[in-house]
Amino acid sequence: MMRGIEYSAAMALVVLAACSGESNEGSGGATVTPTGVGGGTGGTGGTTSTGGAGGAGGGGGSLPIPTDCSAVSCYFVRSDASGTADGSDWTDAFLELPDDLERGAVYLVADGDYPDYTFDDEVDGDQLISVKKATDHDHGTEDGWEPGFGDGVADHGAIEFRRSFYLFDGQLGGGRGNYRSGHGFRIHRPDGGMGITVGAPFGTEQERLRDRSDITVQHVEVYGSSPALPCRNAGGGGVAIAGGTNGHQNLTFSNLWLHDLAIGMHGSFAQHIVLEDSCIERNASTSECHSEGWAAWGPSEHVIIRNNLFSDIEGTAVIALGRADYWDVYHNIFTCTAGHPNSCGVGNGIIGTTDHPDEQANYWSVHHNVFVNLANSTLDLVSSASGIAEGNVAYNNLWLSNDNGPGFGGVEHDYNWFFDNEGGADDDALVAAESHGELGTADPFVDWQNDDYHLTAPTEAGFTLPAPFDTDPDGTPRGTDGTWDRGIYEH
Repeated sequence: MMRGIEYSAAMALVVLAACSGESNEGSGGATVTPTGVGGGTGGTGGTTSTGGAGGAGGGGGSLPIPTDCSAVSCYFVRSDASGTADGSDWTDAFLELPDDLERGAVYLVADGDYPDYTFDDEVDGDQLISVKKATDHDHGTEDGWEPGFGDGVADHGAIEFRRSFYLFDGQLGGGRGNYRSGHGFRIHRPDGGMGITVGAPFGTEQERLRDRSDITVQHVEVYGSSPALPCRNAGGGGVAIAGGTNGHQNLTFSNLWLHDLAIGMHGSFAQHIVLEDSCIERNASTSECHSEGWAAWGPSEHVIIRNNLFSDIEGTAVIALGRADYWDVYHNIFTCTAGHPNSCGVGNGIIGTTDHPDEQANYWSVHHNVFVNLANSTLDLVSSASGIAEGNVAYNNLWLSNDNGPGFGGVEHDYNWFFDNEGGADDDALVAAESHGELGTADPFVDWQNDDYHLTAPTEAGFTLPAPFDTDPDGTPRGTDGTWDRGIYEH
């Protein structure tokens, strides 16, 4: 069993242990790094096989480093090109992605409309195939280029990954402060079906059982009808993680906007998943078709959920769990729009299990999140069927103005902040249940109704945590002014 961050019952000992894993396809060892992982910390830089496609942080980071076509093979895709369609420049661009892609190459895609596409190119070591939105800043060659080719959106049909080592990158849009605009790639699913699928749920048995690894999808909007329709076959979905034998590995989803769909994300049979700098909002759930923000049925291990906005989610839970171990959930916003225009009701809480006997959630770290204006703001990590929950901790979170006040199942919790919560336990009782709980006196945020969750004043000192929890999303080290603030941001 792989090990992550563990805390003692006294909350004084932090053990960092090694993690490892292997895939049945490719090397399983090379991680595809995204071109942006948050505006405050900047991009992570590119992989060697992309020729340095480093990047823009979410929420206003620097522009991506332009693709160096002298160091890597580049091909060009433009839906209204009128040349020879051999992909050699913008005049002779492919009209759509060709059936067979070249390992190690970069495909730059202009504005336009493009059909469904299945990525099924055989793996060659850890050589990446990069498909990136062309922009005026990054378009590979000046031959045949016009600025109008890159100032809009590339609209795609459904995308499916049946092999490993891919980067699908809209390059711009999304992230903190910019969750809902500017995405370079866009997928519309008004008539059902998933926008992005890792795996082959409808393929041959061999394809269904194949594990995939090292796939990054970023700066992509997936949307359905408004209002969203229930059931995936009618209302569509954002991202599906499907099939596999031992579980997919090294999947990164960054700067996504998944909205007005039956479900945001479905499945999590994988190890080492990252969901970051993304917005999932306005799903649709009914008694016939239960839904969630993320139906993470698993089994899964070593999942990171950070810097995301979950808004107006209804159904079982915002994140509904199967077997899920070693998850880090931090710097996220869980909220319902002021006035509750959506039903925004979840039966099993913000993060919740259901009643299946094989469900367990162990070794979760839920830190420095905010839970605001929700109809049910509980953390329920113990299944009513299995009754097992080990090593789960929740520190330094803020709960404000929730209709059904916070509750904790299978979670050790302390150093949390509470104000104006109704139903369930009242704020005084919640604070009393923690050795270092804090009772607030007013709304602590600059303007949460407009997604500004910076603090107007310091909180009482929170619990000191190791990396990655020791720096806020703006890049500010926690506690340097003498107070380790609770919530997402340091004051």
